[in-house]
Amino acid sequence: MDARFNRETLCRKIRDISALKSSIRVTCLDAEEFISEELQNPNVFAYLDPPYVQKGPDLYRSSFDEAKHRALANMVAQCQSKWVITYDADTLINDIYANYSSSNIDITYTANVKTVGKEKIILGPSLEWPNGFTSD
Repeated sequence: MDARFNRETLCRKIRDISALKSSIRVTCLDAEEFISEELQNPNVFAYLDPPYVQKGPDLYRSSFDEAKHRALANMVAQCQSKWVITYDADTLINDIYANYSSSNIDITYTANVKTVGKEKIILGPSLEWPNGFTSD
């Protein structure tokens, strides 16, 4: 395990997460159920990581077609909660989330061959970028 991860850093991160365990909830709900049941509270923050547009069918048992990606965008637009979504950088995502602040970020993938790709991070309407971070 220490070949890919710094053991001390990983232990610190686990302890930090553990200290917040009473305020963290993990679910296995379908996206629509999760949004309608959990994201109507303004005090809730959610990180959403839907299936990729381009490689989704190759990576997930249950990927989204264009209609499903658009339906998700429509659902989060109605949320009362704060949210952040990450996607692969794709023209469809640029189109359906055009009214939100977003940025492309470099991501290092190591699952098969180490490569650097682009992902898009999209902020919900009530969120702002941290100091020093610039949006597209």
